[in-house]
Amino acid sequence: DAIIRLPGDRQIVIDSKVSLASYMAATNTEDPVERLAHLKAHAQSVQRHVNTLASKDYQSNLGNRFDYIAMFIPGENFFAAALQEAPDLIDRAMSKQVIVTTPTTLIALAKTVAHLWRQHHQNANAKAAAELGAELYSRMGVMLGHIEKLGKSLNGSVDHFNSAMGSFDKRVLPTLRKFEDMEIAPPNKPLSEPKQIENRATTAEPSGELDFSDKKKALPAK
Repeated sequence: DAIIRLPGDRQIVIDSKVSLASYMAATNTEDPVERLAHLKAHAQSVQRHVNTLASKDYQSNLGNRFDYIAMFIPGENFFAAALQEAPDLIDRAMSKQVIVTTPTTLIALAKTVAHLWRQHHQNANAKAAAELGAELYSRMGVMLGHIEKLGKSLNGSVDHFNSAMGSFDKRVLPTLRKFEDMEIAPPNKPLSEPKQIENRATTAEPSGELDFSDKKKALPAK
């Protein structure tokens, strides 16, 4: 009649086809002996339905993906009357993977399953977050390698610039100054003093190694 799905592609099947004819007959008679007979028949009817639900034919129709079959009895009084005549009903049903439920216990079962789903989603999110963190860690390692290469390239450019400015200062500027001394250079436009770049990009100190598996190599830790 209904299916409660569980994490892991499992399910609890709900069946609500219990016959209450004997119980109703017991309530409609004033004869104590006849009432007792009807109540015994009611308990036997509930037990027969448990056996039917536990049968292999019934289970095979469900694809063997279920954990339990919840046999729903639509009233606490119906279940209590059956237990009075068959006290071992619950244990016998559980041994056959059948849970006898009433409105109260079925709601409790549904709430328990809802809690399981919340836990399942939280665990799935935690696993996804861990995988995402590992991926981010690896990507940051790759990015750190690129940044380090960029820093070395910038420092190389600074070294080339300073070498060029040093050569200009020593070999070219003295000759240009002679043009000024000879008053050949344009007036009011003196040459500025060449300056070298003192700032340099700071790269990571090789104090350890981090293993970034996606690149199969170690990068220096900052």
